[in-house]
Amino acid sequence: MVLNVVFAGTFFVFALLSSCTSILPTEASVDEPILLALNQSKSLPRGPVLRFVSVEEDSRCPTGVQCVWAGNAKVRIDATFDGQTQRLDLNTTVEPKSGTAFDYSIELLDVMPASTTPPQPESTYSVRLRAEKRGG
Repeated sequence: MVLNVVFAGTFFVFALLSSCTSILPTEASVDEPILLALNQSKSLPRGPVLRFVSVEEDSRCPTGVQCVWAGNAKVRIDATFDGQTQRLDLNTTVEPKSGTAFDYSIELLDVMPASTTPPQPESTYSVRLRAEKRGG
């Protein structure tokens, strides 16, 4: 009986820890584009954790439609370092397309999926970013 309780308790702790690691940010490389799904986080080497928070606007021209203007997608990226958060609102077409947070330059390269009619649910969005350490 005691062995069953110990086994069950050990299994519970292992399951709890396994689920926690999935929400921790993974480390991104500054040498290649960073892909983030909505609400996903990745940490930069000795730098902030970047999190794709939301799609603030998506007026991009839908696939298969001829538009006068390409439109714009605006996303919110939060950069957190040492308990402080800086908000970056980045755009695909209009400025700002990039911003600075904690000595890193963060540039929005792409917002996926392409715009469609009807619009995709926000939960399907992801972004491609480039991060570069400033001054070195």
